[in-house]
Amino acid sequence: MPAPECVAFYLPGLAHQLGNLLLTVQGNVLHLQPDDLERAQRSLFEAVERGGASLAILRAWTGEDCSPPQEASPLLVRLIELARVPAREQGLTISLRDEQPVGAWVSTDSFVRLCSEAIWRVASHIPAGTEGVIGVSAQPADGGGVAVRVGFELGDGSLPFPLAFARVADELSPSLRTNACRVEVYSTAESVTLAFAAPQPEASPEA
Repeated sequence: MPAPECVAFYLPGLAHQLGNLLLTVQGNVLHLQPDDLERAQRSLFEAVERGGASLAILRAWTGEDCSPPQEASPLLVRLIELARVPAREQGLTISLRDEQPVGAWVSTDSFVRLCSEAIWRVASHIPAGTEGVIGVSAQPADGGGVAVRVGFELGDGSLPFPLAFARVADELSPSLRTNACRVEVYSTAESVTLAFAAPQPEASPEA
């Protein structure tokens, strides 16, 4: 499971999202009209769906291995949503870049833990007061897997500095060894990348 500091990084975003979802539910209940049931049901269903997705992320952070494989793109979108609030508190923005791969499936719990840690570690290596954008992108990888890249772009007027992506990769290595799925990490001067293999199908029980 991720370090407590990693989970703590995302908690403001999780609290902010849950508060918004409760306001959505409350608003729909208070203003429910007989001729507006379909719209209200749709809005409530979307709120419950988003809350359920965040609950699955929280379970992964606590070390549970209970979620079936899922598509990588929606999981990454949910993580970015939770990271926006703490990133903003550091004076940073976080953005999902490029077109996301469709149909790339991953082992949910391992994907959530490792991507959460990669984003947090990159953010933690950015000096206080620095303005810029943490860019996250996902691309198809060999064998049906997916590669998640986390980089950083300085804002205008900020003094350049070398961000230690090689150190981030080294810090991620122990977490890779404790995960059941096959994951590789590599870095460049501009980013760190996690390459996730496609989840293996479960063996059929013997008759």
